[in-house]
Amino acid sequence: MVNPLIKADEKGVHGRVFIVVIGEKGPNHVQRFGGYEDEYVKTTQGWRIKKRTHVRTKAWHNPLLQTQDLN
Repeated sequence: MVNPLIKADEKGVHGRVFIVVIGEKGPNHVQRFGGYEDEYVKTTQGWRIKKRTHVRTKAWHNPLLQTQDLN
C-alpha cells in the first residue's frame, strides 16, 4: 500500500491508500489494484480504522462511484 492521503473535516477523518504490486511479472512490472477508502476513529490506544472499503481502480475514475469527501 502506497501514497496514503488522510483528510479531516467536520464529518470525521477519512483516508485513501493505493494497492500496488511490484515485480510480479518481471523486474519492471508495476500494477495497481485500486485501493482502500478508510474512516478513522481516535481511541485511547491511538487512531484506528473504523471502516475500510476496497475500491477498484476504475471506480475512482467513475464520478458516480467517487465519494465527495475524498476527491
